Amino acid sequence: MTEETKQRIEEATLMPLRRFTGVREAPKCSCSKTILCVDDNPFNLVPLTMLLKNKLKLECETANNGAQAVEKFTENRNKSIDCNCGKGIKIIFMDINMPIMDGYQATEHILEYQEKYEESCREENLERQALGNELLKVEPVKVVAITSYTNKANVDECYARGMVEVIHKPVSFSLLESMLHKYYF
Repeated sequence: MTEETKQRIEEATLMPLRRFTGVREAPKCSCSKTILCVDDNPFNLVPLTMLLKNKLKLECETANNGAQAVEKFTENRNKSIDCNCGKGIKIIFMDINMPIMDGYQATEHILEYQEKYEESCREENLERQALGNELLKVEPVKVVAITSYTNKANVDECYARGMVEVIHKPVSFSLLESMLHKYYF
């Protein structure tokens, strides 16, 4: 991982969450992409996104490595605070073995940022409740590993890093659909 990439990831995960200051009109929502698919191999990424878009009619964002995933997730969380739509990324399908930043590291950064996001929203909502203002909607996130490496050690590592499920590649439509029903719908 280059120093520039390390710095961008550190800035993204340490960036303070934007907060509302006073009552203002929320900008028009553009947060329709509530699924993030992360894989460095287009032969895995394209079929996954096509299943989501064509069969399930769901919009998704993509990233080609863990560093991009962290950046896209933190940007999404900050946008959803601005418009308060409650439509931030809800589920991430994460490959494990990727260049620049692997899925384990990306998951740790994402879940760490999510924790900060939720704490910030709780604090903001206390203030909003006292003023009688609309509360911020807090969207949890679930990370599902999609990997070819499904031996016990890798599966255990996925769970230890905070992932909720581990799916073996190639992903079947029925398994993808069951994960979405369990964690998305």
